[in-house]
Amino acid sequence: MIKKYLFEVSAVLVLISSILYITKWEWAPYMYAVGTAGIAVHHLTNRYEGTNLRKKRLHRILGFAGMLMVLSSYFMFKHQGEWIVTLLISACLHLYASFVMPKE
Repeated sequence: MIKKYLFEVSAVLVLISSILYITKWEWAPYMYAVGTAGIAVHHLTNRYEGTNLRKKRLHRILGFAGMLMVLSSYFMFKHQGEWIVTLLISACLHLYASFVMPKE
């Protein structure tokens, strides 16, 4: 239950801080870092214990997507534009997993 709320609050923080970074607000990278850390912690601690290999792979993909978000946070602190690319790749991986997981 707490993991669910952690993920939701972290996702909102990532969304808001991504928008605020465009306005050059100085605290936006810190908010983004907290949000991405929450999402990464959620994905890396949420393990699949079943025998379905496809779901295991999808959980690994989500863990990788969480780590890409942490990498994008690093790029945001360095004021490099690559943070957008890593965030986009992470979002595509999240989108893929969200469509495939309910089918399993």
